[in-house]
Amino acid sequence: AGADEPFEIYVWAVRSGQLLDALAAHEGPVCALALDPRGAGALASGSWDRTVRLWNAYRNECEESLEHPAEVLAVAYRRDGGRLVAACLDGALHVWETATARAV
Repeated sequence: AGADEPFEIYVWAVRSGQLLDALAAHEGPVCALALDPRGAGALASGSWDRTVRLWNAYRNECEESLEHPAEVLAVAYRRDGGRLVAACLDGALHVWETATARAV
């Protein structure tokens, strides 16, 4: 996966190099991506638009939008996929339950 203006996330087939899809919902540059370790096409993206979006990349769907008080710089899943952490430009870390999309 990769991202560039117009703030879409491009999903590529590694073996063929073919562009498979473009995930569009962010309103600012996408600077962070993380794959859910449980698989099933789940992807988290962080953006300067102050959101983390939770995607089902197989269905090209944004399933959740998690609002933050500052620009999101990095995202990472816990090893079991149960939680997601977002690092923001203001220095804060925000932890989310992935099943409920609620802040911890």
